[in-house]
Amino acid sequence: SAALRRTFGLWRGQPKPPTQSQGLRYTPAPVVPYLDLNAGIRTTLTNYSTGDNQNSLIADIGLEAQLGHFARDFGDYTRLNVAYSQSFVGEADSPFLFDRQVDRNVLSLGIVQQIYGPFLAGFQTALSFDGGEPINTIYSLEYSRRTYGLLLRYDTTQEVGSIGFRLSNFSWIGGTDPFDTPRIRREEGGVVELR
Repeated sequence: SAALRRTFGLWRGQPKPPTQSQGLRYTPAPVVPYLDLNAGIRTTLTNYSTGDNQNSLIADIGLEAQLGHFARDFGDYTRLNVAYSQSFVGEADSPFLFDRQVDRNVLSLGIVQQIYGPFLAGFQTALSFDGGEPINTIYSLEYSRRTYGLLLRYDTTQEVGSIGFRLSNFSWIGGTDPFDTPRIRREEGGVVELR
């Protein structure tokens, strides 16, 4: 298998200052608004011990955007994506069902939107033009803070869910006793650290 992928930056905004009340209010790094065009091509050659083979050449193109700064309480963050992929070759099939290339024309759509404060809601789906049905549909709910985050996801197609936990910016340097004196507060990378 071999793949080539390229991202073309169409637009870049400016981040908010990296302070606790602005750019680092809900994220470990200031959010940079952007609009990108992504394009890629992947070829895969597969041979099985049964003599079967499954070869494919898949091209995809898509837009990805991130709007807002995730610094205000309401409607200050939106992430969007839309992509289309098409398979050009591959008449033979795999002898297995789990890796058989069935969906040759796929449209993917997704959105993540700030609801209020640190809460984000998301939706991601992939639709097959060949079968006319969703390949997968994922709903997500995220609680995001500067140093940690909690992500709940549920895939309605496969009927599976997941829970993710993120820890960020723990660059504390010093002894293990958090009650050292004198207690000097300093800020590094937007995170207040105790020395």
